[in-house]
Amino acid sequence: MGGIDYITKPFQEEEVLAIIRNQLMIQKQQKLLQQEQEKLKQEIKQRKKAEEILYQSRALITSILNNSLDGIAALEAVRNPQTGKIEDFCCLVVNPVIAKVLN
Repeated sequence: MGGIDYITKPFQEEEVLAIIRNQLMIQKQQKLLQQEQEKLKQEIKQRKKAEEILYQSRALITSILNNSLDGIAALEAVRNPQTGKIEDFCCLVVNPVIAKVLN
């Protein structure tokens, strides 16, 4: 186990109690810190898994877009901030087939 603190003789009861309280608080804080570290490790693991799924999804979509014989375009509506009505469209992505047509 090892020693973490010491008490000199002659000792006073208040000093002993203060040291014990201090050590119990340190142990409690260390335990809370370890729990937080475990939570962070789990969160990092979940995020890495989500990133991998996202990467695979993007790779699949890219493959579909680039190998499709049909023209594919994804557009986003541009709305008027006051009225909310669609004023225009913004092109997000096009595949090579549509790119040839638009050039």
